[in-house]
Amino acid sequence: MSNLSTISHYLEQDHQHCDDLYMQAEEHIAETRLAQGAAAFQRFMLAFELHLAREEHLLFPELEKHLGSQGGPTVVMRNEHEQMRAILRQMLGAIERSDIDSFFDYADHLRMLMAQHNLKEENVLYPMADRMLGAASSAMLEQLSQTSAAIAQGVAA
Repeated sequence: MSNLSTISHYLEQDHQHCDDLYMQAEEHIAETRLAQGAAAFQRFMLAFELHLAREEHLLFPELEKHLGSQGGPTVVMRNEHEQMRAILRQMLGAIERSDIDSFFDYADHLRMLMAQHNLKEENVLYPMADRMLGAASSAMLEQLSQTSAAIAQGVAA
């Protein structure tokens, strides 16, 4: 299996895409271009929700079948997803109030949580998925990429 066709590589690239979108939003807000910052933050949030949906609705249930339970690492990841969603809602509220200081206070917390979360996924969960799913990992990879549009429509609805 080449590196380009692993679940790890696909989802790590997705992390990078979300990080890039986030940095664009943060740059606009830091330079008090709030309208552009709000639009960029919305683009980031859509991409981020799409990433979380891929994990929560596709990858995690498949891993749980192999793990034999819905406990363990996927529960931790889901809990962290909810923490990040809550912080993002606070950040969005700060943008809407033009409260740049609060936005960056929340951003500090988000960056710390995301860095720790992504390390766990990229160093433990994704490689575990590649190993556990074995031959089925190419089917999962296909599902992750093909269902993006359908999930995006559901997230946007």
